[in-house]
Amino acid sequence: YGDTCHESEAPDIIHCQDATASLVPSFLLHKTQISPQSKKFYARTKCIVTIHNAGPGYHHEFKSLKDALNYTSLPEEILEHGLCGKCIEPFLLASENATLTTVSPQYADEILSGEVQTAGLSEEFSRRKIKITGITNGISIDRYDPRDTTCSLLPASYDPARSDLWGKYESRAVFLNEYASYKPDGSSADEHVEQYGYIDIPDEPHPVYIGYHSRLVHQKGIDVLAKAMEKLLSTDLPVRFMVMGQGQPELEKELLSLALRFEGKCVFFKGYDKMLSRLVIASSDIAVFPSYFEPCGLEDFIAQIFGTIPVAHATGGLCKIKDEETGFLYKPNTPEALLGVLTSLVTICNRAGTDIFKGMISHAARYVSENYSWECVAKKYEELYRSVL
Repeated sequence: YGDTCHESEAPDIIHCQDATASLVPSFLLHKTQISPQSKKFYARTKCIVTIHNAGPGYHHEFKSLKDALNYTSLPEEILEHGLCGKCIEPFLLASENATLTTVSPQYADEILSGEVQTAGLSEEFSRRKIKITGITNGISIDRYDPRDTTCSLLPASYDPARSDLWGKYESRAVFLNEYASYKPDGSSADEHVEQYGYIDIPDEPHPVYIGYHSRLVHQKGIDVLAKAMEKLLSTDLPVRFMVMGQGQPELEKELLSLALRFEGKCVFFKGYDKMLSRLVIASSDIAVFPSYFEPCGLEDFIAQIFGTIPVAHATGGLCKIKDEETGFLYKPNTPEALLGVLTSLVTICNRAGTDIFKGMISHAARYVSENYSWECVAKKYEELYRSVL
């Protein structure tokens, strides 16, 4: 590209997202090494690479220098800068010629301190004294705004920021009557998901509804969730669980088993549907996030926008939840710790009613809007771009 275009068309910054795109700075370096025209064209261009997940399986390493040579055709002297053991790591290659960022300050600290599993990346970042800047992802709030049903996809409108939750409970009534009531196992009112178990529709007083929606993988702490669910559902506390997701078969099977064992108190939707996934979280009083590690997390934002209180393991991007102000954090990530928080909250709601948390719900909705809309987060990227240039 630099061989045919005028210098005035050169980009100031190329911002690369995640592992495969993180090879761009190396390709750019190679091109400027072999082409005088490209060297002149890209003379002032800077690169930024954002790490969305440094966990094993997410950074797409080449298993050997030979593989990297075959796939990229980059010179060996460039690729050697990405060596981590016998592998060639794209993020390490990027660190030679780009500024590295990740999707929350807490996750940046965890990567550099080795608190999270990275299959050797953390140690290499530390050894090379590589800096990683954390900027928490934003969310397009207007795509979820519960005041507008055409955006939220919910049955009724409401405004958590103003403590108006009437439409939330109307949406719950639709969810219970049209989706979560009893149907033959494996079928569903929605063609994209399979339903197991059901939620009964009790008389007053209402139970506390706890929801989960995300991928069903080990990272998300599904084993922690399942054990806490089993213990809580085995008590006499008025609680109902609504779970939706898909992923590892053994985790799906565990949740399916709970839904069938505790019929009337637990429903599991296996699969994905945008509207139904939102309805599960909007219908809940509490949303749980027991991830072992979480670079940023967007589902906790969605819960707060929908007026649902997040309960999360204090890790990575989930630490943007302000404990006892916009939700609740817990450590360590064990079934016992999660169970303790949920039992306490269910007991409080049972005694005082869920309205006791209206102030927290309102504050959380405003806090997300005021601090994590993309309009706010973009300003932090503008500051980064200026500092890089």
